[in-house]
Amino acid sequence: MGFDDAPESAYLIPPLTTVRQDFGALGQQGIALLLDQLDQLDQLDRLDQPDRATGPRQAMLPPALVPRASTAPPPRYRGQQGSGRLPSPSTGIPSTSG
Repeated sequence: MGFDDAPESAYLIPPLTTVRQDFGALGQQGIALLLDQLDQLDQLDRLDQPDRATGPRQAMLPPALVPRASTAPPPRYRGQQGSGRLPSPSTGIPSTSG
């Protein structure tokens, strides 16, 4: 499972499930927070109160799951409807042996 949705993750065998993060929005939010903090520091400096600076801030950006073939529902087991055979790790096709 990846956590950056790198373009090549879609071309791996099997294609890698990943979490997509909006890095552009993250950068914009970071710059906005920084500019806001600098503006507040400037205002406090004009009031001759530089030691009253604000503390750290947080921003939450929701990630998105990008499911690909590296994740799948669990295989069917004996006693349930279906062949009861586990899929082959290399092909994903139920094996004919055992």
